[in-house]
Amino acid sequence: MIERPEYAAHREALGRFDEMVDTLSLAKASGTLSSFAGTPIFALYEAGARAQAAIERTLATQLAEAGGGREKILARWMR
Repeated sequence: MIERPEYAAHREALGRFDEMVDTLSLAKASGTLSSFAGTPIFALYEAGARAQAAIERTLATQLAEAGGGREKILARWMR
């Protein structure tokens, strides 16, 4: 499936995220992560973290509204 032409645009869009994860993971492992603060690659990470937090808040709100206490399970994993 990965080699199909229909997937090419998706694969291309994901490339920048793969690069970001690889770069920042290596930087963290080598103790140089702080040197990436303020860079475009770190801004991409921060945007993703904000988007993830928004998704988590929405999910927790929906679960709380549904009742049953399932949102409490998520609470320990949320940022």
